[in-house]
Amino acid sequence: MKWLVSLVAVLAVGLFSVALAGPYSSLGYSNEAVVIEPEGRPGRLEVANHDGTFEDAFCWQGAGCVGSTPPYYGCFAEAFDLTYGEVNGISIWLTRGGDDSFSSDLDILVWDGGVLSSPEDASVIEVFPGAIPTNVPMWDTVGRNDFPVTTFTIHDPFSVGYYSDFAGTNCDWFLAVDRDGAGGGHPWTNVLPDLEDLPDGWVTPDQVWGAPVASFGIAIDFTDLSDAPFDDDYDHGSDESSTWAQVKALYR
Repeated sequence: MKWLVSLVAVLAVGLFSVALAGPYSSLGYSNEAVVIEPEGRPGRLEVANHDGTFEDAFCWQGAGCVGSTPPYYGCFAEAFDLTYGEVNGISIWLTRGGDDSFSSDLDILVWDGGVLSSPEDASVIEVFPGAIPTNVPMWDTVGRNDFPVTTFTIHDPFSVGYYSDFAGTNCDWFLAVDRDGAGGGHPWTNVLPDLEDLPDGWVTPDQVWGAPVASFGIAIDFTDLSDAPFDDDYDHGSDESSTWAQVKALYR
């Protein structure tokens, strides 16, 4: 009978812990994280703001995630300032904290802006829903996940990121964070208004997690077209391309 009482107590503590999980979390600093790279990657130019090493990992969960529609409270983004070119794929470095299995997917998003100012909520210019990570090892090991996307053209500052719907659960995975890099990154996260004592809207991650962040583990597979004739058929950020209903309809 004692074992049954003990089991009930353990389960109660576990459920209580889950219920008390805050809206944001991290896995803690480590300068010994190992990165697992997938095999057979395409040989195009990768653009990243991080230095290839990661010292922490962040996530939003519970009350910090509010629905998989704009303005995507609980999302992460990294901004890039590049010349005219094409984005052919997106890479995200992820890790996890405890469970041996996970079943969630994520929506990859692209916004206008993010270099001189925060990304623009009203200008989601691309969305690639339902991406499934497959390389998510336990912290302090980090896995690179490469997601092919329908090629899109850029010629202005833009931000790339993702939203994972962990509104009803603790995080399946965490985004790898470069805390000790040389700088030059543009990391952002979007905070629900009136969430605890946090600032709301697009903020830099140090305003939430309290630690300096050089860059997120997000990169793009980029083809430089700066020497090619400029083609403005892709109306980057126009009313036609930036409304959520029209962007979402492209990928149903």
